[in-house]
Amino acid sequence: MFNISRLNKYIIIIIFLSFSLSACRREEVSETKILFNTYCSITVWASQRGGEEAIRSAFERMGEVESKFNIHSETSPLYRFNREGGDIEDDEIANVVKEALEIAGKSKGAFDPSVYPLLEVWGIYGEGSGIPEEKQIEKALKKVGYDNISIENGRVYSAVEGLGIDLGGIAKGYAVDEGIKELKRAGIDSALIDAGGDIYALGSKNGREWRIGLQNPRGEGNMSVFKVSDRAVVTSGDYHRYFEEGGDRYHHIIDPQTGYPSEEVVSATVIGPKAMTADGWATAVMVMGVREGLEAIKEMEEYEVFMITSEGEAVSSQGLDKYVADMNLDLLHKLDE
Repeated sequence: MFNISRLNKYIIIIIFLSFSLSACRREEVSETKILFNTYCSITVWASQRGGEEAIRSAFERMGEVESKFNIHSETSPLYRFNREGGDIEDDEIANVVKEALEIAGKSKGAFDPSVYPLLEVWGIYGEGSGIPEEKQIEKALKKVGYDNISIENGRVYSAVEGLGIDLGGIAKGYAVDEGIKELKRAGIDSALIDAGGDIYALGSKNGREWRIGLQNPRGEGNMSVFKVSDRAVVTSGDYHRYFEEGGDRYHHIIDPQTGYPSEEVVSATVIGPKAMTADGWATAVMVMGVREGLEAIKEMEEYEVFMITSEGEAVSSQGLDKYVADMNLDLLHKLDE
């Protein structure tokens, strides 16, 4: 004869276990939003509810970074600094400026957070106004110089009148890093954040490294595919924001020393543990060119670079091989050997 109370107990246990297994089942959860004037997507492997909550927290944090570092927003300390002068008293901005200045020093000014006046002259912040007059560029160059930016006790200041700061070459990478931190806090160990070319792959995808495709800057499809885990993959290129005049391409990555867009490299991808650092160096390498770029990255522990030149050649640092999943190796020249 059945014991009804015991039978009910078993039924309750079975229902509870079924509910628990369902709640813990990992699946792909993804969402896309517009941040930093580009599409930003976050994909996680987690339970549906846990994944949605984690993504929401990550987007909220990245949105905070976007707002604070937006030089066009009147609420941003950078906006006030660039238009009204004075100091910036914000620890978070000071820390990012510090990283920017370190990259500026190591790249010998190829990456320069004080490039703001040049970007204004070139119309990068608007619809673009064509090639500026030489006098305009010369005037803007006098206001550019990362060594004129100082940091003291969390305060950012400059004694040069008209100097402006633009952290667009590093802030998006910083936002990606902060988004990853939020996902980790939520217990996520498998995720991908893609903020318009600033990518971070957390953990693995179904036990395999994440596959990241690199757009061909002058054609269709992917130039290469990288396999990464717990790494940032950040690409800068001349094919996102540009105009053509007289058969030449003029893009948004300006050489802070000449005042004109960089020329030798059309696409630079940096792979490393921090998206912020990779972001800054991708811009720096675009300006430095092949040989100087390779020499600089060689000194960066855990960072590798892949470049495509204006001549259509593919060039990489020596350690890139471990990240390559697919590539036309006939194009690959290791000039740093």
